[in-house]
Amino acid sequence: MLRIFLTSSHFSTALMTSYANSTADHSTRDYLILDGGPRKSETINQIKVTAGIHEWKDVLDFSIVLTDQEQLPDLRKRITRRLKNIPGFRPIYKFLYKRHDTKVHAILEIEVLKRIKEVVPGEQVQLFMLKETMLNKTLEKLFKSAEVNYFEHGLSDYLINYTQPPNGKGKYFCVFANEFKTFIKKNNLNADFVEQFSGTEYFENICKSYFIHQQKQSEKLKAVCAPEKEYALIILQPFENLQLDSQKCWEGFFNKVFSKTNTSTHYLIKSHPSQSLKELGYIKTILDQTNKSYSILDTDSSAVCIEIGFYLWKDKIKSVFSPYSSAVFYLSLLYPQKDIQYYYAYEYMRPFMASIPKHFSKLFLQAAPMIREVFSKNCKEI
Repeated sequence: MLRIFLTSSHFSTALMTSYANSTADHSTRDYLILDGGPRKSETINQIKVTAGIHEWKDVLDFSIVLTDQEQLPDLRKRITRRLKNIPGFRPIYKFLYKRHDTKVHAILEIEVLKRIKEVVPGEQVQLFMLKETMLNKTLEKLFKSAEVNYFEHGLSDYLINYTQPPNGKGKYFCVFANEFKTFIKKNNLNADFVEQFSGTEYFENICKSYFIHQQKQSEKLKAVCAPEKEYALIILQPFENLQLDSQKCWEGFFNKVFSKTNTSTHYLIKSHPSQSLKELGYIKTILDQTNKSYSILDTDSSAVCIEIGFYLWKDKIKSVFSPYSSAVFYLSLLYPQKDIQYYYAYEYMRPFMASIPKHFSKLFLQAAPMIREVFSKNCKEI
């Protein structure tokens, strides 16, 4: 059996690799593909290290390596985001996008077939992908009779799988499976496609396996938290990429954070891979002006999947905050310690989201019912 796993993030790679490793036998040949798209070299390296837990036939990397720290949308992209939702411009945008998309996938088909060896005619093929990743169309076209399954790399995957579930025998392997099934059944829909994947103990084994192979990184991450301090983890979001008033957003957010912590708290700042230096500057200014004790994770530490890195910090961190990052919800489920408080800021962010490009605001607003009923059982609104 040929099994192809298409990933785009460190977290989805950890889930896929663990599944592949636990279900492989003498008849399976497994390939891992890093989806096309821009990534920092540190992130690519971490993905490949995580993938090393399983013996893949090959790992195919279609990443575009980012050499620039800044990933803010340029003027052209900002204008396009606005125009593509205007009725008169929408058909033109769709036509140009479709033409470009066709050219890209024709090239990708050739490259994938070059690198996946020993494709046997009539062989059973299983695809394990993410929703809305670049190579989905290519793989489904090349392997028309394949069983198509999905994993997750964020909360948006639940929204999409709810309205567009896998066809036929395909499954959606996910972390919030029980809550998601309940949500689906409540709305009188079939939830048979939802497959429980990773509980607390299962994910702990993933982390143990990862750090057994990464002793130096383990020691470095352990050293981030000193035993005599109490920590709050702040998981940032790239507001500037969404064309928000970043400074105003962060000022209000941190005021809420400070109201939930004490004067001796040390703030551990985890930046987003797309965070701009300008935005980090706003946050440093807020913390400096309020005389807070803080540290910003360096590039190497920040590149580690936070869901994995947290395994080494869970006994030191007393609270976790994020405006709306998927990570705060995943951490609350995977590390449900009674002495850790998890906070999100969905309602705080709602007024700000009214001004961002429609594609992002629509996704944000659609998430509200699932955040309440599926993801936030171990979290509090800040």
